[in-house]
Parts: sequence; structure tokens; C-alpha cells
Amino acid sequence: MKQDILPSGRILFYFLLLLVAGISSCRDNDMKSVEGSWQGTGITSDLKVTPGATSNFVSVPHFKSIVKFKKDNVLTVEDGGITTSGTWSQDGERLSIAINFTYNNINLAGGYTVLESNNSVLRIHTERGGIFTNRNGGNNLTSGTAGITWSFKRIP
Repeated sequence: MKQDILPSGRILFYFLLLLVAGISSCRDNDMKSVEGSWQGTGITSDLKVTPGATSNFVSVPHFKSIVKFKKDNVLTVEDGGITTSGTWSQDGERLSIAINFTYNNINLAGGYTVLESNNSVLRIHTERGGIFTNRNGGNNLTSGTAGITWSFKRIP
């Protein structure tokens, strides 16, 4: 009588083990590339002022610039009929942008965390420290840390 090398129970066990490992590895790569064309839908900024760490939340819903992350790592931003070019790179959820573009006193250049990137929405976030202009008027300068989130929708 011939014996099976691996009984059917063991085959099922190894199959399930490989299936679980495959599903787990897919979750690690769910972050999609930011490559494509995006239209701005808003910017939010939460400024934590030092000393005292008081918070000043600012929303810029009228941000409508067109941002294109191209395959060759070229980045273009179209705003008010003017196109500005730069470069970009992405490593997982880390995004780096090099461009001379400022919107509402917020510079787009820098390092970001990709919060969300799918077929319809892109949200990127950064933390920046420095000296900021008081948005309530006047020439007052404030030092602190700003958490800035840029939001986009995918366009054709």
C-alpha cells in the first residue's frame, strides 16, 4: 500500500498558511502611488503656538489648483493660469516634493505623509515649525508648529 507524502490535512494547513501570508502582504502595499492628475479640494492647517501650545485651526476650502504627478517624477501645478514645475518622489507613504509654489502663504515644497491615496482621493500631511503671520490681521508674527493637510480629487 502506497502512503501519501503529505496527508490531505497537512496540504490544507499549508495552503491556508500561504493564503493568510499573501493577504497580509497585500495590506502592506495598499498605499497607491500619487501619480496622476489631481484638483485641490481644500487645505487645513492647525497651528500650535509656542509658548502655551494654543491651537489655531485654519481651513482653506477654495484651494482648486491642478497638481499633476507625472511618471518621470515631474510635478506641475496649474493655478490662476500659471504653471509651475518641480519634482516629486514617493516611497510607500512618504512623499517628497521639490517645487517653488506657495498657496495662501503655505509652501507646497517639503516632505509629506500620504494619509490617503486611491482612485478618487489624495490627502497628504506635513508638520512644519517656524514663524507664521497672524491670520487675524496686523503684522504680528507667531512661532509654533503647523500641521498642514492638502486634499485633492482625481481628475482625468
